[in-house]
Amino acid sequence: MDRDERRSPHTILTGRDIDVRIQLKYAFGDYVEANVKGNTSNSMAPRTEPVIVGVPHLNRAGTYTGLSLVSGKHIEFTHGRLLPLPDYVRNHLNDLAEAPSLR
Repeated sequence: MDRDERRSPHTILTGRDIDVRIQLKYAFGDYVEANVKGNTSNSMAPRTEPVIVGVPHLNRAGTYTGLSLVSGKHIEFTHGRLLPLPDYVRNHLNDLAEAPSLR
Protein backbone atom coordinates (compact mmCIF):
# COMPACT_ATOMS: atom_id res chain seq x y z
CA MET A 1 0.00 0.00 0.00
CA ASP A 2 1.36 3.39 -1.02
CA ARG A 3 1.96 5.97 1.73
CA ASP A 4 -0.55 8.44 0.22
CA GLU A 5 -3.28 5.78 0.13
CA ARG A 6 -3.31 5.63 3.95
CA ARG A 7 -3.57 9.40 4.44
CA SER A 8 -6.69 11.55 4.29
CA PRO A 9 -7.20 13.99 1.41
CA HIS A 10 -6.93 16.85 3.95
CA THR A 11 -3.50 15.62 5.06
CA ILE A 12 -2.29 15.17 1.48
CA LEU A 13 -3.40 18.70 0.46
CA THR A 14 -2.35 20.63 3.58
CA GLY A 15 0.52 18.53 4.87
CA ARG A 16 -1.04 18.54 8.36
CA ASP A 17 -2.53 15.53 10.09
CA ILE A 18 -5.98 15.82 11.63
CA ASP A 19 -6.02 15.77 15.44
CA VAL A 20 -9.24 13.86 16.10
CA ARG A 21 -9.45 14.96 19.75
CA ILE A 22 -9.50 18.66 18.76
CA GLN A 23 -10.68 18.97 15.17
CA LEU A 24 -13.36 16.26 15.21
CA LYS A 25 -14.55 16.64 18.78
CA TYR A 26 -18.21 17.16 17.82
CA ALA A 27 -20.36 15.55 15.13
CA PHE A 28 -22.72 17.33 12.75
CA GLY A 29 -25.99 18.04 14.56
CA ASP A 30 -24.66 17.68 18.11
CA TYR A 31 -26.19 19.93 20.78
CA VAL A 32 -23.47 21.99 22.47
CA GLU A 33 -23.42 24.77 25.06
CA ALA A 34 -20.76 26.85 23.30
CA ASN A 35 -18.58 29.57 24.78
CA VAL A 36 -19.38 32.89 23.13
CA LYS A 37 -16.36 34.50 21.47
CA GLY A 38 -15.42 37.99 22.53
CA ASN A 39 -17.26 38.03 25.86
CA THR A 40 -14.51 38.32 28.46
CA SER A 41 -16.08 40.93 30.73
CA ASN A 42 -17.38 40.43 34.23
CA SER A 43 -20.85 41.63 33.30
CA MET A 44 -24.01 39.57 33.68
CA ALA A 45 -24.13 38.90 29.93
CA PRO A 46 -24.26 35.18 29.11
CA ARG A 47 -20.93 33.55 28.32
CA THR A 48 -22.41 30.50 26.62
CA GLU A 49 -25.29 29.83 24.27
CA PRO A 50 -26.96 26.71 22.89
CA VAL A 51 -25.68 25.71 19.46
CA ILE A 52 -26.35 22.95 16.95
CA VAL A 53 -22.95 21.95 15.53
CA GLY A 54 -22.42 22.41 11.83
CA VAL A 55 -19.01 21.79 10.33
CA PRO A 56 -15.46 21.86 11.68
CA HIS A 57 -12.98 24.31 10.17
CA LEU A 58 -10.18 21.73 10.54
CA ASN A 59 -7.81 24.39 11.85
CA ARG A 60 -5.39 23.81 14.70
CA ALA A 61 -7.61 25.60 17.22
CA GLY A 62 -10.55 23.27 16.62
CA THR A 63 -13.04 25.93 15.52
CA TYR A 64 -16.55 24.92 14.47
CA THR A 65 -19.43 26.69 12.77
CA GLY A 66 -22.86 26.11 14.26
CA LEU A 67 -26.41 27.41 14.40
CA SER A 68 -27.13 29.53 17.45
CA LEU A 69 -30.50 28.67 18.98
CA VAL A 70 -30.65 32.13 20.55
CA SER A 71 -30.10 34.33 17.49
CA GLY A 72 -30.71 31.84 14.66
CA LYS A 73 -27.43 32.91 13.07
CA HIS A 74 -24.28 30.99 12.23
CA ILE A 75 -21.60 31.44 14.86
CA GLU A 76 -18.05 30.19 15.30
CA PHE A 77 -16.92 28.57 18.50
CA THR A 78 -13.88 26.69 19.73
CA HIS A 79 -14.92 25.50 23.18
CA GLY A 80 -18.16 24.03 24.36
CA ARG A 81 -19.79 21.28 26.33
CA LEU A 82 -21.59 18.42 24.61
CA LEU A 83 -25.06 17.89 26.08
CA PRO A 84 -27.94 15.49 25.41
CA LEU A 85 -30.60 17.01 23.15
CA PRO A 86 -33.62 17.96 25.31
CA ASP A 87 -37.14 17.46 23.96
CA TYR A 88 -37.93 21.20 23.97
CA VAL A 89 -34.89 21.87 21.74
CA ARG A 90 -35.91 19.06 19.38
CA ASN A 91 -39.43 20.56 19.20
CA HIS A 92 -37.99 24.02 18.55
CA LEU A 93 -35.85 22.68 15.69
CA ASN A 94 -38.85 20.89 14.20
CA ASP A 95 -40.84 24.16 14.37
CA LEU A 96 -38.01 25.98 12.61
CA ALA A 97 -37.90 23.35 9.89
CA GLU A 98 -41.63 23.69 9.28
CA ALA A 99 -41.54 27.50 9.18
CA PRO A 100 -42.87 29.00 5.92
CA SER A 101 -39.65 30.98 5.44
CA LEU A 102 -37.75 27.70 4.82
CA ARG A 103 -40.15 26.40 2.17
